[in-house]
Amino acid sequence: MTGKLIEKVISNRLQFHMSANGLLNPNQLGGIRQCSIIDAGIFLTHLAYAGWLKQCHTSIIAFDIAQFFPFLNHNFLSSCLKKAGLNTHVIGFFNSYHSNWSTTYSWNSFSSPLFSTNVSIDQDSALSPILSAIYLAPIIKTFK
Repeated sequence: MTGKLIEKVISNRLQFHMSANGLLNPNQLGGIRQCSIIDAGIFLTHLAYAGWLKQCHTSIIAFDIAQFFPFLNHNFLSSCLKKAGLNTHVIGFFNSYHSNWSTTYSWNSFSSPLFSTNVSIDQDSALSPILSAIYLAPIIKTFK
């Protein structure tokens, strides 16, 4: 319970830092608080109507990558956090958060031995949306 609360606090602070310093594209809706699916729908509708007014054919392609966050390249995420101007201690925290994880499987009285895993922050974590947005920010900037 306490861990989830701390994740939310860190998530809120990260988003504030990224937004306050203009490090997130205003059109980036995924992973950003107070930017809902309705906002994305309104934006897409605006783009379609603007295209029609210019007599253009307008197409929209959308995709959802299942389990996107757990499989991010953590080295790239660390470099994104560094580029965002975060303190080295904060970056070190996330580096440790992404490494040296292990798990075991248990069924009734059987328990497997510990083995290392490379997935550390769950897709449902309060941190995954903002960290995914931070990860995608340089990519969006490149395409823009």
